[in-house]
Amino acid sequence: EADITNGKIQVSISSSLITTQGSINIYTYITDANGNATSNSVQTTVTVDTVAPTVAITGFADDTANAINPNGTTSDRITYDKSPTLSGTAPIDSVVNIYKNGVFAGTATLSTKGATAGTWTWTSQDLSDGTYKFTAIAIDYNGNSSNVTQDFNITIETKITSMAINYILPDSGNSLASGGNDSNIILHTLLL
Repeated sequence: EADITNGKIQVSISSSLITTQGSINIYTYITDANGNATSNSVQTTVTVDTVAPTVAITGFADDTANAINPNGTTSDRITYDKSPTLSGTAPIDSVVNIYKNGVFAGTATLSTKGATAGTWTWTSQDLSDGTYKFTAIAIDYNGNSSNVTQDFNITIETKITSMAINYILPDSGNSLASGGNDSNIILHTLLL
């Protein structure tokens, strides 16, 4: 039944009556106080969507390739890059929010067309050295919220904490420990 106020009809439908997802048609008939009913119904189509979207963080980009690490390896999730770019997947009708250590950090850019549709990227602001826990949540067009993703930890490491001389090797083959003499020596260092 509906309430009619000032010529407007307001209808509340119990969720127990809606058992399927997707488009459903609702038909409305009006009956007056004398029992006269409209011969034609008014049809309204609504979309039911209560399914939560899925979102994932699939990796990150390291733009600090150098002579030591020419490919910018990311598999260890340790980077010189102070502003790493996260990437992942989500439905094209959703908004992806990124959290750093449990605090909202920004909204990702989601691709909705072409071969990259359903993928997203997000670049962090400059971070200090340390380990950071990133997570993501997607909210779709109808307001359904995904579960929080698994933690994606990234360690920012831009400074060498210490360096020590491991051993000295002469290039003449003579042992310095046995009294050898060499004007050219090679220092082998160990980064700690």
